[in-house]
Amino acid sequence: MRGCYKKSKQHTMHNNESSIANWKFPGFKPKKLRQKKKADAERQHQKLMAQLTAQREQNRRAHEKQLAAQAQAHQRQLAAIQASRSQPVQVVKKRGCSVM
Repeated sequence: MRGCYKKSKQHTMHNNESSIANWKFPGFKPKKLRQKKKADAERQHQKLMAQLTAQREQNRRAHEKQLAAQAQAHQRQLAAIQASRSQPVQVVKKRGCSVM
């Protein structure tokens, strides 16, 4: 059997011992390790998404508060303008020119 490659018993997987397998087949990962990494990545993703949604909600609340404050200030300005318009205009005579 010259030139024929036969996989020896030593390189087959036993109880997920990956040291030989990694040497023999680079990039090979045992199933349990893959599942663990996948679960960890999923947990990390969930945590990030929760943080992101919380941040988004906080930003939305802050923006709404800011808009409400702006609207209130605008209403106050309008009320001040209305009040100033409703008062009778006083004309003060000063050297022949009218000053309002």
